Amino acid sequence: MNRVKSGIVREQLITEEDISAMIKSCINPRDKAFFDVHYEAGTRPGEILSLKIKNVKFDNFGAFINVDGKTVKDSTHFKIKSQFNQFKIVNVQATDQQGNPDDLQIGEIGFIKVNLESNKQISTLVTVNIFDADLTSIGIGSVKTSLSSGQSEIILSFMIPIDAAIGPADIYANAFSDWPSNGGIPLTSEFSISESIRNTTPKPEPPTPEPEPTLNSIVVATDKSSYSEDETILVTGKVRELFSGTPVSMAIRSSNGDTVALAQLTVGADKKFSAEITAGETMNTSGTYTVEVTHGTKNRIATTSFEFISDVTLPEPNQGITLTATANQGSEIIFVTGMTDQNTTDVTFRVTSPSGNNVVSIDQAIPDVGGNFVKEFRIGPAWEENGFYEITAMQGIGKNSLHTLKILVEVTNGMAEKTSVTTESNLETEDGKLEIFVVAIKGSTIIEVTGMTDRASQDITLTVNAPNGNVMTVNKISPKLDGEFTAEIIVGGSLWKQDGFYTVTVQQFDDPKYTASAEVDIKDGVVT
Repeated sequence: MNRVKSGIVREQLITEEDISAMIKSCINPRDKAFFDVHYEAGTRPGEILSLKIKNVKFDNFGAFINVDGKTVKDSTHFKIKSQFNQFKIVNVQATDQQGNPDDLQIGEIGFIKVNLESNKQISTLVTVNIFDADLTSIGIGSVKTSLSSGQSEIILSFMIPIDAAIGPADIYANAFSDWPSNGGIPLTSEFSISESIRNTTPKPEPPTPEPEPTLNSIVVATDKSSYSEDETILVTGKVRELFSGTPVSMAIRSSNGDTVALAQLTVGADKKFSAEITAGETMNTSGTYTVEVTHGTKNRIATTSFEFISDVTLPEPNQGITLTATANQGSEIIFVTGMTDQNTTDVTFRVTSPSGNNVVSIDQAIPDVGGNFVKEFRIGPAWEENGFYEITAMQGIGKNSLHTLKILVEVTNGMAEKTSVTTESNLETEDGKLEIFVVAIKGSTIIEVTGMTDRASQDITLTVNAPNGNVMTVNKISPKLDGEFTAEIIVGGSLWKQDGFYTVTVQQFDDPKYTASAEVDIKDGVVT
């Protein structure tokens, strides 16, 4: 084989610095691309001059060209310097909305921060794809924008599905010149990281195991060990033997022995019984309360206890009288319990029908040394009216309203509706209050009176005086259990012939704090 003679030595070959200088001196992109590809691919002049668009193919790492329809590997594969050398993904990280590092949490919005760097202004499409630990795609996000020269930051948000797999998640970030379907090409290689997906949802508390009677004839339990104001207390239990028609008697008592709830519970065919009580309705103070259940005889008894945390401050128990009525839906028995500061005086009860025409029961209870009293009323034939029966508890002289309380219990068709209501009075009258509001529309013949008192157990006297002091009308008003009262005054006629200011006065006790008044201007028998 004859040696090929050449007059060119290595030192005379063009260098990379030479080609870079040539490219920089070009005045348009076409000439830059011509010299760049010609040098990078090592083509002959005829080969580069005969190239057509169809001879150029792109991949994730650059491009390759077909010369004369024949693919020449290695020598024809080259990087696209005009793209790859200008742009790169610096970092990808899971963050919070402010860009601080954070884990991804199921059921919440997660954020992925992508840090970018470019040496010139460039248009780019950034995409992020997240796969959970089961390799399921749980989110794809994209941003198409124009980036300035230097470092940039993009934050994309994703809703992490509630059923996403917990554990490591793979996150892939890519950058393109445009959507590939529009001819876009990669601007840099793919950037991938692994982040954690975690579950911050608190686990539900395991259900309270249902009590099972073993050697005991009856067992009882509550669904929780402590309760706050207005929470529902679920009492459940089971008996070992069924006694036909015999209910379970339940009593709830405070730490000092006060009875705060009484009930008769039906035992089902499965030997189970249950009841729901609202914490705080009859429980005046925080502390330990005991649930006691009996079935049949006093020997068949079981107890459990719970803590009650009250957020209501009530008067001291020795400063008046309290009254509580409880009844189960469909029961024939109404339990009335209470406490008084006068433990040496009997409490007299009077039950009046809804119409107020009939007294269906009169009875007495003797308070114990602590002032506690209990009375049971059985609904009988005399309770034939449907509606709210008024139970009045009186102690001492009737004029002392602080020792007279009323409470309402609804009865339908001889059966009680579910009831748990408490009322109370306080001997301290220092903060007593009676308010009145009068509404009179100009030109009207009606004066509407509303008000509020903190002594709901005592009737209110309403008086209207004419401008000259004459009494126009006197009425009695019975406040509701919450202390609210209303009345309507009709003006006009010969009695209202004086023009001027008429005075409306309400009075509950011979005490300025329980007296209130307002004036209404009347002219020609109508409000002015």
